[in-house]
Amino acid sequence: MTRASVRRLLLFAAAAAAVSGATACSALLDWSGFTGGVDAGDAEASTGGDGPATEGGIDAPIVPCGDAGECVPTLPTGWTGPIALYVGLPDAGAAPPCPSGFASTPAFDGSGSLIANPAQCSTCTCGGPTGVTCADPVLNLFVGPNCSQSAASPVPVTATCTQTASLAFSVTVDAPQPMGGSCPPSGSTPTIPAPTWGTVARACSAVGPGACGGGGVCASSPPAPFSPRICVMTAGAAGSCPAGYSFGPQIFYTGVSDARGCAPCNCAPPTGGQCTIGSPAVGVYSNLGCSTLSSTLDAPSGCTAYTPPDPVKLLSTPTVSTPGNCVASGGASVGVATPTGAVSFCCVQ
Repeated sequence: MTRASVRRLLLFAAAAAAVSGATACSALLDWSGFTGGVDAGDAEASTGGDGPATEGGIDAPIVPCGDAGECVPTLPTGWTGPIALYVGLPDAGAAPPCPSGFASTPAFDGSGSLIANPAQCSTCTCGGPTGVTCADPVLNLFVGPNCSQSAASPVPVTATCTQTASLAFSVTVDAPQPMGGSCPPSGSTPTIPAPTWGTVARACSAVGPGACGGGGVCASSPPAPFSPRICVMTAGAAGSCPAGYSFGPQIFYTGVSDARGCAPCNCAPPTGGQCTIGSPAVGVYSNLGCSTLSSTLDAPSGCTAYTPPDPVKLLSTPTVSTPGNCVASGGASVGVATPTGAVSFCCVQ
């Protein structure tokens, strides 16, 4: 038995008591076995919707009117109604058609409790490095004969004749090192799960609601599976309900704004590359113009005696033997989906 039906029985009992006395009323309505229950509207409040729901007292007495109708409070400013509201689960099938006493075309069809899982992103990878080159080998100069004390800053050995420090008496040569380059990133392709909804909702507008004596509106009582509560609706996400319609607000939506995706992939600069150079790699000259070769060095080369300030010059060009590889990063799931087209519903208690 719905709450509205119980109220009508109470009204009928009150009328019977006025005619036959309290004893007749007690005989007519025996409540000894009544344990209470939850009508369709209470089920909505307990199972959700998209907004808070309150439970408790009655906003205004429910008075029968018209043909199986009831009087509800006057429509609040900015709200549309009276409305019959259906809230169900998606797996229950399509929403039922609007009932008798309400327009056949729904005033609203929407959904609540959006479920939108994050995007699934493919793994980021890096292609082979391109643009890697080799730095020139470096000549390290030392004062001591056993490379024990640095004489000056290291000197890159280039194809141009280069003067060295006048106080250096031993040297080492570092191997040429790879430098520069980049790797093309790939991956981070999004797979976006389709958004789903936890509830579906349908609202139907009452046809030609009449007036009630002493104020209010006469509206047909919605049959199951619609909620027995008469409701009003307004566009947007209401923060509270108006006077007379304090059950709610329940908020449903008509669409989704989906910003889910994947962050781009990135590749760090190449590492682990190697360069090679022919032997001999470095020429040591006895004159400033590097025309008279006095000795040669490999790259790399250990500690070697050196006569300052002999200039140096490359004898071979370094080349990339292994470009190395790049470490990938990025590709995380980003963004969320949010519901749009909010419509709020508030109902009589």
